[in-house]
Order: sequence, then structure tokens, then C-alpha cells
Amino acid sequence: MAYKKSKETRDRLIAVARDLFYEQGFKKTSVRQICKEVNINHSLIYYYFKNGKYGIGQFLINDHMRRCIRAISKYFPYRDNYLLYNLLLIRFIFREISQDPIDLECYIATWEEEQIHRPFLIETYSITKELKLNVNYTDVKTAVLMSDYVWRGLYEAKHNGNLDLTDKKIRDLTDITRWTNLGLDKESLMKEIENAERLLETIPIQHIHLIKP
Repeated sequence: MAYKKSKETRDRLIAVARDLFYEQGFKKTSVRQICKEVNINHSLIYYYFKNGKYGIGQFLINDHMRRCIRAISKYFPYRDNYLLYNLLLIRFIFREISQDPIDLECYIATWEEEQIHRPFLIETYSITKELKLNVNYTDVKTAVLMSDYVWRGLYEAKHNGNLDLTDKKIRDLTDITRWTNLGLDKESLMKEIENAERLLETIPIQHIHLIKP
């Protein structure tokens, strides 16, 4: 009975937060607002999500990624080229979230929380092993963090009007930062990026929303 109530409270927190994020944006939504709607003490949210609303944001991001992986597998299941699959998946995910500015805001704001685990860290490490790149786990973590800050900063600059960049250019610069710092030849990387872009053009937009109820 206690477990059921605990799960109901957690599910309610997610549902209420999603509605508030959609109505007023991620940044403008406070923990107190969420807890008031759920009718619990504001400190209790940290029992379910240790990073508060950022934890909920991370839950939504992970769920969104899982749905994107399921969707893309119908068109391009992972075979023997993990790098190509990864480049395609990332472009697919960001094409989906670019359909709604609210989704992109949640992604960017959630990344600002330093304790949030970076997606694709393990995947990137696995790819370096497949490509036989001479790097260790710390090298990979450093490159992933660097590329995270690149895409986040460029998207913010774009939406603030400070830079005129296409989403493709931002994604390419992010991947160049990550993979060239891990020792991958830029020319080889750009060929794989071009392959990923061509594959993406064959996949229809799926309208997989992060925030929209």
C-alpha cells in the first residue's frame, strides 16, 4: 500500500511538472509551484527527485530518448557502425525537440545542473573502443562535457539573437568538438556526418514531444 501511494505521488509530480513546464516554461516553474499543485511539502520532492525539478527534467529527457530510440529503430536499427548510428540518433532527437521551443528550453536548462548525468557518455566510450581510439574514460568524459557546453552555448546564443546559426551547424560543431578531441580524423568524421544527414532525410518527423502532455 505504501509503495502504491509512493508511486502515485511520484507519477503525480511528473504529470503536474509537465503541465507547468508546458504552460509557463521550465525556467519559470518552481519546486514550490509543483508541490503546491500536488499538495505535498516542497521538501518532499527531493525524496523522489534528488535534483528537484531538474531531476524531473532528466526523467523526461531519458523517457524522450527511449521513445526516440524505439522510433528510429524502425528505420535504421543499429548494425555494425556504432558511430553512424549515434550521429543519426542525436540528429533525430534534436530534430524532434526543435519542433517545440519548450522542449529545447527544458533540455538546455536541465544541462545547467552539474549533477545531471550526461547522456551518451557510455555510448561514446563504447564507440572509441570500436574505433580503437587511444583514449581512456576520463578523456571521453572530458570530451563529452566540452561538447555539451558547445551545443548548449550555441543554442542559447542563437535564440538570444547573438549568432545566426542553423541547427545543423550547431550539431556539426558539437560533434567536431567531441570527436576530434578524442582523436578521430575530422575528414572521416565529416563523411559520417554527411551519411547521417542523408539517412535523416529519409526518416519522417515523428512528433515525439518531451513536454507536451
